[in-house]
Amino acid sequence: MGKRSPGNRISWEAAIGRLMSQGADRGQAQTIMILAFMERGELRPLAEFITDGQVPDRAVLDYLASMILKRTLVAKRQRGRGRPKLAGKAARDIAWALSYAEEKARSGHTAAVQKTADKFRVSEKTMLRAITYWHQADINS
Repeated sequence: MGKRSPGNRISWEAAIGRLMSQGADRGQAQTIMILAFMERGELRPLAEFITDGQVPDRAVLDYLASMILKRTLVAKRQRGRGRPKLAGKAARDIAWALSYAEEKARSGHTAAVQKTADKFRVSEKTMLRAITYWHQADINS
């Protein structure tokens, strides 16, 4: 996840505090605040809520689904240089990297790269790229 902006976090917490001073409990205040920000197209309070390990209220999830269905919230593929990546390649790389991790626990890095590359009939360079992808994607945490 990216860095959190402390200034925005403080303003979100202040909005929650104001709502709580008006009689809302913390859960209600968070839901109202998240929905108000979502209405303006600002999804960071929702992201903060989720990354803090909290589960959004059903109203927030319904509004999020509504935004997706109305196409006001659209995920766009990032444009990079070169040919687009194949969707199945990521899953394949993860499987290779997990196999490498199991082998590494038994025999160390160098031997694990060689054995895993041989097992999947790819070059060691290709195996190292898969391992690098796995670490960069932070999928294994």
